[in-house]
Amino acid sequence: MSQELYHHGILGMKWGIRRYQNKDGSLTDKGRKRLERSGFKNSNISVSKDQTLYRVSGSDEELGSERKYAALTKGEADIYKKYADLGYLGKEAKENGKIYELSSNRDLKVAQAHDVIEELLSTVGDRKVSEMTNRDVYSYDKKYTKFLSKIGNKTVSDVVFNADKYNRKGQMLYTRRGYGSEATTQMFQAAMANLKDYRVGTKTLGNLSRKGYDIAVDIEDYYSQSWAKTPVIILNPKDSVKKK
Repeated sequence: MSQELYHHGILGMKWGIRRYQNKDGSLTDKGRKRLERSGFKNSNISVSKDQTLYRVSGSDEELGSERKYAALTKGEADIYKKYADLGYLGKEAKENGKIYELSSNRDLKVAQAHDVIEELLSTVGDRKVSEMTNRDVYSYDKKYTKFLSKIGNKTVSDVVFNADKYNRKGQMLYTRRGYGSEATTQMFQAAMANLKDYRVGTKTLGNLSRKGYDIAVDIEDYYSQSWAKTPVIILNPKDSVKKK
């Protein structure tokens, strides 16, 4: 008796062609539409010359090449200041936190939310969510541990493109810092913010900077907090903004 193995693939799939991503990791038209259906609406943020940006910090720091987090409205900056006062932005920001105003040197090129997601997928799309974070950071938080147990074994691409499925299953498990957010947005936090050595965030945002972007939408805050409409990351502050 002979034994033969047949593999017919997935219905509608063409060999060598990804459904949602091109070979270089960029999104196909179907991929961008899938993001929308999964609940990741794209942003539409612009920064024109001499526009004010608001940053919460524990000191009036110099503007070098290090990335800076900011918002485009005073109202959002006020909310970040409240988080700083509670200690969520570090000890220095809690003790000496103030809102500092910056001004853009020119019209800045903004990497919208979908641009950032696309770069993230291109960088680490095939890695597991559990590899994106340092477990020790939130080892005390049982809800975060439960979150990792639910989708930690999935790849980043799987979670992004199937966010609607995971959210329908009720995996809204994480309520740290006083807000409720879905498991998929916590994956963005794990990938972009929680790595202590910032390898993933640095590579993703560094690639965007090399592509000519001045500012990137902070997808962690944009998708996980309903009040954060304009959270941005200034990729090269020394070149793109100045103090007011």
